[in-house]
Amino acid sequence: MSQVTNPPARTLPPEGPVRIVGTRKEPVMTLHATSEALERGLRHIETTMQLFGPQAVAFKGVRYFKTHEEANEDWADGLARCMAARRLEKS
Repeated sequence: MSQVTNPPARTLPPEGPVRIVGTRKEPVMTLHATSEALERGLRHIETTMQLFGPQAVAFKGVRYFKTHEEANEDWADGLARCMAARRLEKS
């Protein structure tokens, strides 16, 4: 039986100036959600419902894209169509 060799582990950058980007703290995983986490989730859901309403932004079917830019463009187009439909419903 041959022995599998793993690639070397990534090493940390050499000591020196390190650029810190952002100050977000990762939430601690607990058995029960904290009130802060529940509040953040509720704000996210409310914002999503205000923007899109009950319509889904994801369209049925499988889509393949050659680049991320094409995928982002398709997503933005779908978002614009949903927002336009929502606007027509209000008027």
